[in-house]
Amino acid sequence: MSMRRGEAGYRSWVRNAWISVGLLASIVFLGNRLARRHSGWRVDLSEDQLYAPSEIGLGMVDSLQDVLLVKVYFTGEVKLGSVQIAKRRLIDQLDELVSASAGRMSLQFADPNGSSEARVEADRLGIPSVELSAMQGTSEVTQEIFLGMALYYRGREAVVPFVLPQYFEYAFLSELRRVLRDQPVGIGFLVGDGRGVAEDPFLEARALLARRYDCKDVLDLERGESIPEDVRVLIVADPTELHPRVVFAVDQFLQAGGRALLLLDRYEVDLTRGAMNGFDTGLGDLLRAWGIRLSEGLVWDQERSNTISTVESVDAGGRSLRGQGVRVQYPFWPHVDQRGLDDTLPVTRRLPGADLFWASALEVESSTQMESIQLLRTSELSWILPPEEAFRLDPKQLNARGVALLAAGDGQERNLALSLYGSYESPFAEGAPAVLDEYEEVLYAQARAQALAEGREVPERELARTSEDVASLLGETQVVVVGDADWARDGKFFTDRNKMFFENIVDWLALEDELVSLRSRVARERNIVDLLAQEREELGLFSLSLEESDDATISGLEETARRRATRRRWTWMLAATASSLVLGAVVGALVRGAMLRVPGGRLS
Repeated sequence: MSMRRGEAGYRSWVRNAWISVGLLASIVFLGNRLARRHSGWRVDLSEDQLYAPSEIGLGMVDSLQDVLLVKVYFTGEVKLGSVQIAKRRLIDQLDELVSASAGRMSLQFADPNGSSEARVEADRLGIPSVELSAMQGTSEVTQEIFLGMALYYRGREAVVPFVLPQYFEYAFLSELRRVLRDQPVGIGFLVGDGRGVAEDPFLEARALLARRYDCKDVLDLERGESIPEDVRVLIVADPTELHPRVVFAVDQFLQAGGRALLLLDRYEVDLTRGAMNGFDTGLGDLLRAWGIRLSEGLVWDQERSNTISTVESVDAGGRSLRGQGVRVQYPFWPHVDQRGLDDTLPVTRRLPGADLFWASALEVESSTQMESIQLLRTSELSWILPPEEAFRLDPKQLNARGVALLAAGDGQERNLALSLYGSYESPFAEGAPAVLDEYEEVLYAQARAQALAEGREVPERELARTSEDVASLLGETQVVVVGDADWARDGKFFTDRNKMFFENIVDWLALEDELVSLRSRVARERNIVDLLAQEREELGLFSLSLEESDDATISGLEETARRRATRRRWTWMLAATASSLVLGAVVGALVRGAMLRVPGGRLS
C-alpha cells in the first residue's frame, strides 16, 4: 500500500512539474510577444553589446533639429535564413533609433529586387547588390541581396552601401555625423618630399577618410605656402628629404594648434630584388624638439611577428627562393596584439591589433618637452638590428639568430607608435628658413650624393634665414608618430587591423571621439591559442614548417617545443574532461537528493 502511495505521489509530482514548465513557457512566449508589440524596451545579452543602441547613438539622434529621412533599400523577400535574421535585427536597430528621436527621424522602405525604380535609385546612390549563398537541405540557394540605406538631412545626403547588424551603429552614426556637420573637416596629405608624387601609395587610406572628411593634398610648402586654414589634421606620409621650409610650415601649423599624424620610414626594403634604400626624413630637428628620435636599425620582435612567404623572395646571399613555398615567422614584421596596445585610450582600446613592416623604434629622450603615451609597443623580446639583416629569410638563419638573441638576454619593449601632447620650442626660433632655391638645391644634392659615394659624412645644408616672425611655445598640440609608413600603404600591408587603427588615429586627432568610441564596439578578435607556436617562440624558433635540420641545436629545440606543446595539450584536455565529470557527478547528486525528498518517492 505504501508503495502505491509513493508511486502516486511521484507521478503527481512529475505531472505538476510538466504543467509548471508548460505554463512558464506560455508566459514567456506571450510576454515576449506583448513586449515586442507594445514596448520598445530590449536587452542586448551579447558579450560585445553590439546590438543595443549606445548612449552616443541615442544622444546623436536626440540632437536632431530637423527631420532625418532614412530611406532603407532592403531586399523584400529574403530566402536565406541568416540574411532574414540580419535584416530583422537591422530593422529593430532602426526602430530603436526612431523611438529615441521623438518624431525627428522617419523611415521609408524600398525593395530594389521588386521595383525597377528603387533599383535605379540604389545604383545612383552607390548601394550595391551582394550575391550571397547558403545551403538549404541538399541544395545551394543563391540570392541577390540589398542591405543599404541613404540619409537625408537639411539638403545633405549620405549613404551606407551595405551593412550587417554588428557593424550597423558605427556605419549609420558615422554617416549621420557627416550630414549633421555644416562644414566638413579638412584632412591634409603631405606625401614623400611634399612636391607631388606620380603614383600615390596611400590611395586606400585616403578613400577610407574621404567619406567623412574633406581630403586634400598639401603642396608647395617649400615655396613659401602655408598649410590651408581648413586643415585640422595633417598626415605626413613617408616623408623623404623634406626641405627645411616644408618642415617649418609643419612646425608653424602645429604651433597654431594643428594636429598631425607622422608615418615615418628610414629604409625602403625590396625583398624580391634584394635591395634596400636608406634615406633621411628631413624631420630630424622637429623630432629632436619633441624629444624623440628614430632608431638607426630595424625592430626585431622575437615573440610577436607575422609570417612571410619566401616563394618570391631571396635569401641573405641573394639566391632566389622562388618555388620553395616556405612560410616562416619573420621578426622584422612585428604584429602588435592587445598586449602591446594602450588599454586606457579609446583610440587603442579593444583594437584587434596592428601589423608593422620593417619598423624603426621611437626612442624617447629624457629631456622631452611633450607628454608621450605609448600607443603601440613590441614584446619584451625585441631588439634593434642592422637593416641588412632584413634579408634573412632562410628558416635556419632566422632560428639561429633568434636563439642567439634569446641567449644574449638583453631584449626589451620598443615604442612603435607614440602620442605626443603639449607645447614645445620651435627648432626655427632663430629664424625661418628661406624658400627653396632650385640652384642651391641642385648643388646640395650633388654634394650629398658624392659624400655618400665616397663614404664620407653627408655635409650639412647651408640654410639661409628670413626675418619672418616665428611662433614658438605658442599653444598645445597633439602629434601621433609611427615608426613605419608601410603599414598604411595600399595592398596587402594595409590589413583590416591597420585600417581600423588608421581611422581611429585620424578621428582621435580630428576630435571625433564619438566615432572612435563607436568603432571600439565592433566584434573583438578572439584568437585560438597555438601551443606549438608559443613553445617555439619561448625557445627562439620561428619557422612554421621546420624540416630536418643539419644543426643539432635547432633540431633539438624543435623537438623540445613539440614535446612541450603535446604535454600542455594533453594536460588541458584531461583537465577539461575531469571538470566535466565532476560537474556531472555534482548535478547527478543534486537531482538524486531532490528526488529522494519527494513525499513517498524513492529511487530503485
